[in-house]
Amino acid sequence: VIVLDKPRMIHMKYKTLALAEQQIGRPFPSLNLSSLGVREYAVLLWASLVHDDPSLTLEDMYDFMDEHGLAYISSKLVEAIVSAWPKDSDDNPKEERNG
Repeated sequence: VIVLDKPRMIHMKYKTLALAEQQIGRPFPSLNLSSLGVREYAVLLWASLVHDDPSLTLEDMYDFMDEHGLAYISSKLVEAIVSAWPKDSDDNPKEERNG
């Protein structure tokens, strides 16, 4: 849960990542959030929230980032990613796997 204009549930699924990739126009090579730009953070946040509130826009995400700070939002995205894909999971999109 992330508290923005109200408490909102972050959903981190493959569908979330696919939606974010579609909006950005390229795949995420990994979920290394320290290398993302502001627009990428906004898109990832939007993709993780839009399922519950389809009226949300990228402009809303920029407003949330201004009001609550990137550190808070990125920490909540990291929590959601870690919860969705534990580090030692065989189905972990965060780690690049050698063939």
